[in-house]
Amino acid sequence: MLETYYGTLHNNNTLEWSTETSPDLAGNESVQVMVTLLQKDTQEPSGEAMADAMRAIAAMPNRTIIEDPSAWQREIRQDRPLPGRE
Repeated sequence: MLETYYGTLHNNNTLEWSTETSPDLAGNESVQVMVTLLQKDTQEPSGEAMADAMRAIAAMPNRTIIEDPSAWQREIRQDRPLPGRE
Protein backbone atom coordinates (compact mmCIF):
# COMPACT_ATOMS: atom_id res chain seq x y z
CA MET A 1 0.00 0.00 0.00
CA LEU A 2 1.28 3.47 -0.85
CA GLU A 3 1.57 5.96 1.96
CA THR A 4 1.33 9.71 1.33
CA TYR A 5 3.56 12.26 3.03
CA TYR A 6 3.92 15.92 2.16
CA GLY A 7 7.16 17.80 1.88
CA THR A 8 9.25 20.30 -0.06
CA LEU A 9 11.91 19.34 -2.59
CA HIS A 10 14.72 21.90 -2.42
CA ASN A 11 17.14 22.95 -5.19
CA ASN A 12 19.95 20.91 -3.63
CA ASN A 13 17.88 17.72 -4.07
CA THR A 14 16.97 17.41 -0.42
CA LEU A 15 13.46 16.58 0.64
CA GLU A 16 12.09 18.29 3.74
CA TRP A 17 8.99 16.59 5.15
CA SER A 18 6.05 18.81 6.12
CA THR A 19 4.35 16.03 8.05
CA GLU A 20 5.59 13.17 10.18
CA THR A 21 7.05 10.27 8.26
CA SER A 22 6.45 6.59 8.82
CA PRO A 23 7.82 5.14 12.06
CA ASP A 24 9.42 2.44 9.86
CA LEU A 25 11.95 5.03 8.65
CA ALA A 26 14.52 5.17 11.40
CA GLY A 27 18.06 6.47 11.34
CA ASN A 28 19.89 6.71 8.04
CA GLU A 29 17.77 4.24 6.10
CA SER A 30 17.30 4.83 2.42
CA VAL A 31 13.86 4.41 0.97
CA GLN A 32 12.57 4.61 -2.58
CA VAL A 33 10.10 7.46 -3.13
CA MET A 34 8.04 8.80 -6.00
CA VAL A 35 7.66 12.58 -6.01
CA THR A 36 4.80 14.39 -7.77
CA LEU A 37 5.40 18.09 -8.30
CA LEU A 38 2.32 20.13 -7.47
CA GLN A 39 1.62 23.06 -9.75
CA LYS A 40 1.74 26.46 -8.15
CA ASP A 41 -1.49 28.39 -8.35
CA THR A 42 -0.45 31.10 -10.79
CA GLN A 43 -3.90 32.53 -11.32
CA GLU A 44 -4.79 35.53 -9.27
CA PRO A 45 -8.19 35.56 -7.65
CA SER A 46 -10.68 36.42 -10.37
CA GLY A 47 -13.09 38.38 -8.16
CA GLU A 48 -12.00 41.75 -9.47
CA ALA A 49 -12.04 40.53 -13.09
CA MET A 50 -15.53 39.12 -12.55
CA ALA A 51 -16.73 42.42 -11.08
CA ASP A 52 -15.28 44.29 -14.08
CA ALA A 53 -17.06 41.93 -16.48
CA MET A 54 -20.37 42.38 -14.65
CA ARG A 55 -19.99 46.17 -14.76
CA ALA A 56 -19.29 46.00 -18.50
CA ILE A 57 -22.41 43.89 -19.08
CA ALA A 58 -24.51 46.25 -16.97
CA ALA A 59 -23.27 49.22 -18.99
CA MET A 60 -24.35 47.70 -22.33
CA PRO A 61 -27.14 49.76 -23.92
CA ASN A 62 -29.13 46.94 -25.59
CA ARG A 63 -30.57 45.21 -22.55
CA THR A 64 -34.01 43.64 -22.87
CA ILE A 65 -36.42 44.66 -20.16
CA ILE A 66 -39.13 42.11 -19.48
CA GLU A 67 -42.27 43.89 -18.37
CA ASP A 68 -44.15 40.82 -17.09
CA PRO A 69 -41.75 38.00 -16.17
CA SER A 70 -44.58 35.51 -15.53
CA ALA A 71 -46.11 36.09 -18.97
CA TRP A 72 -42.68 35.83 -20.58
CA GLN A 73 -42.04 32.52 -18.82
CA ARG A 74 -45.42 31.10 -19.92
CA GLU A 75 -44.69 32.13 -23.51
CA ILE A 76 -41.21 30.59 -23.48
CA ARG A 77 -42.42 27.35 -21.89
CA GLN A 78 -45.32 26.71 -24.26
CA ASP A 79 -46.06 23.05 -24.76
CA ARG A 80 -44.65 21.56 -27.91
CA PRO A 81 -45.05 18.12 -29.39
CA LEU A 82 -42.40 15.67 -28.25
CA PRO A 83 -40.28 14.06 -30.96
CA GLY A 84 -41.89 10.80 -32.12
CA ARG A 85 -45.19 11.55 -30.28
CA GLU A 86 -47.64 13.43 -32.42
